[in-house]
Amino acid sequence: MLKYYHAWNCVFNGLPRPFWTIIKHFPDVRYAWEKASLSELANKGLRGPYKHAFLQLKKSGKPFADFENFRQHHITPIGLRDTQYPSLLRNMNKHLPPPILYVQGTLPEHHHNVSIVGTRDMSTYGEQVTTHFIKEFSRYDICIVSGLARGIDITAHTQALANNLPTIAILGFGHFHIPYYRKKLTQSIIENGCLVSEYPPHLKAQKYHFPLRNRIIAGLSAVTVIIEAGKKSGARITAQYALDQGREVMAVPGTIYQEKSAGTNALIEHASAQLVSEPSSIIKTLDIPVKKQEAIAFQSKMDKAILTLLEKEPLSHEQIMQQLPINAKTLNTKITELEIEQLIKKNSTGRYYATYSRPSL
Repeated sequence: MLKYYHAWNCVFNGLPRPFWTIIKHFPDVRYAWEKASLSELANKGLRGPYKHAFLQLKKSGKPFADFENFRQHHITPIGLRDTQYPSLLRNMNKHLPPPILYVQGTLPEHHHNVSIVGTRDMSTYGEQVTTHFIKEFSRYDICIVSGLARGIDITAHTQALANNLPTIAILGFGHFHIPYYRKKLTQSIIENGCLVSEYPPHLKAQKYHFPLRNRIIAGLSAVTVIIEAGKKSGARITAQYALDQGREVMAVPGTIYQEKSAGTNALIEHASAQLVSEPSSIIKTLDIPVKKQEAIAFQSKMDKAILTLLEKEPLSHEQIMQQLPINAKTLNTKITELEIEQLIKKNSTGRYYATYSRPSL
């Protein structure tokens, strides 16, 4: 069935709306391709250039030949009904999810997706903020999503890789048309995340592809962070897609004298985005714990001892004192510090437990 999704996607050049029209009227896309009459298809919207493309591709069989060659290019097609299809993307509001995705690499599991986007004409400030945020994210199970464009996007991908975080790059073209000067970076992304496109691999970039692909960036992410954006920046389009889908949007404020900050400042001013100046605000919104190994690495010897105990089972104040050489005053201080860092919490019985996450398997 998946090869028929690819075939229809070739007919519509990756555009979701006419494809969804066919899916709506022909849930069995194989039947639509093999057995539906031209008059049936024409009545459901297959007209003009789409009709011509369908007849030509059906006669040549090229989509199916290409589909058989995906494996040798390490491209994995994923259909909307497949279990591997990202649930966040499938459940977009107001916008059409791609009926088929083409993936090189592996979609990270057990991670919280955060999209980081911004202007192509990045300032030193924008680079510093992006670098700072992602370095802090390295303590958490976060995956960075962006669009592989120069500026903020590329910085987000490279900093994710530098900090051992998985990253997903959403392409505005088919996989076979990645620019030669991005090959080294994209290979690293494939090894530590994936490249994703809704466009058939042979399809070259078109100007209208990029605004459309922004809905996928937003659709894959629980939170969208705008670092820098001009008034007409594509990042603002991504922000609007995220808002339409009921996702959290955050924007980093900038100087009023810099056009690159006009878009982010406007988002904040009109309450379209929450002001964010520290990565901890994003972590709080995601409500995720620090990774186990990172949680322990930054603590004192006594903190580690307390965390090790509470990882095994919830304990009361008195029970902790019974097992560790620590007095009540010092323990109170340690517990307060660990609660502030969100590494421990108190349950309904008054016992403390560790809240940091275990490493993903």
